[in-house]
Amino acid sequence: MKVFFPKFNREKVVEEVYRCVRVLCERLALEKVILFGSYAKGRYTVASDIGLLIVFDDEKIGG
Repeated sequence: MKVFFPKFNREKVVEEVYRCVRVLCERLALEKVILFGSYAKGRYTVASDIGLLIVFDDEKIGG
């Protein structure tokens, strides 16, 4: 069996992560966004996921 991955473009991946974080900033009181895993270590591949730890203050959003 062959597995096909979409064409990989690091710049597009980074751009999409920033876009998603900006959307979250509009909706949540973000305190921290931490990148971890292979992307944080610079050892990512086309099959890597993106590990993000998102910390927000739920009291500031009516939690």
